[in-house]
Amino acid sequence: MENQNLKLTDVIDINYLQSLQDAFSDATGMASISIDLNGNVTRPSNFHEFCMDLTRNCSEGLRRCLDCDKHGGEESQATGRPAVYSCHAGLTDFAVPIVVDGQHIGSIIGGQVLTREPDEEYFKRVAIELGINPDEYVEAVKKIPVLSEKQVRSAANLLWLIANRVCEQANSNFRLEESNKIIEANIKSIKETLNNFYDDSKLLNESQNELISEIDKITKLLKEINNVAKLVSSLADETQMISFNASIEAARAGEQGKSFTIIAGEIRNLSEQSKETVANIQNFTANIGSSVHKTSLCSKNCIASIGKEIDGLKEIETGIDKIKDCLMKK
Repeated sequence: MENQNLKLTDVIDINYLQSLQDAFSDATGMASISIDLNGNVTRPSNFHEFCMDLTRNCSEGLRRCLDCDKHGGEESQATGRPAVYSCHAGLTDFAVPIVVDGQHIGSIIGGQVLTREPDEEYFKRVAIELGINPDEYVEAVKKIPVLSEKQVRSAANLLWLIANRVCEQANSNFRLEESNKIIEANIKSIKETLNNFYDDSKLLNESQNELISEIDKITKLLKEINNVAKLVSSLADETQMISFNASIEAARAGEQGKSFTIIAGEIRNLSEQSKETVANIQNFTANIGSSVHKTSLCSKNCIASIGKEIDGLKEIETGIDKIKDCLMKK
């Protein structure tokens, strides 16, 4: 997850960087300050009177100092390693690049030391060029620490190793925090989706229970229809028997029973039609009952399946909560 817009303040706590910088300056006697691509991010550490109160306090001296800082910064950025160089006023300075994921995000610049005893005449000439009192300038340069060039380079390399290692580690933490934010956002989204699943499952479960209840009602009504159909079939049998007996009696009556014989035949036909209708009704109710039974089984299986799905969702939620707990403990 590379970030091309990474800033120095993104990867390291400035208070910690200030402490590191102050400790370095106290240990070496060198000045130092940390900058990002937009300017200073820390307070100067151990800056000398020669530089701050005299050289940088005049416009020409400040311009030359900024040019030197720029040159040193560009050199260190180009090589990716510390640059040690002489400033316009005759001091030795350094620029330590801070590079994270191959991206230059800042520098620690400093130095403000001499690598040999000061040449007073040289510094008087520089003072005159800058419009500074030569005697005051010479007195200030005598307070500048004198270190060997090897000491300066070793100190700059040490600062480079420490600062970059700290920033790399801080960047790893920064990326981890960003990853955690993404994970937490995804967890939140998953939890919301799970809640929707719960609601939908609950509604579906309620709907299935209502469907089973209605199916039970239909089953009861089908039973009532069958009972009525059986009663009708029984009555049709009785009617048919009565009609048969009536036909016998009409035949015995001779000529006077002919009309009654016709009526008895019609009753018998109606009875047979009723029995046929009842048979059809019973056939239909049997088919409906079979379908209702299958539907009821499907609904019950669906409820069982929904129960298992809800249990599965609860297991997922438990797992997600454990992931969230792990993130909270980081």
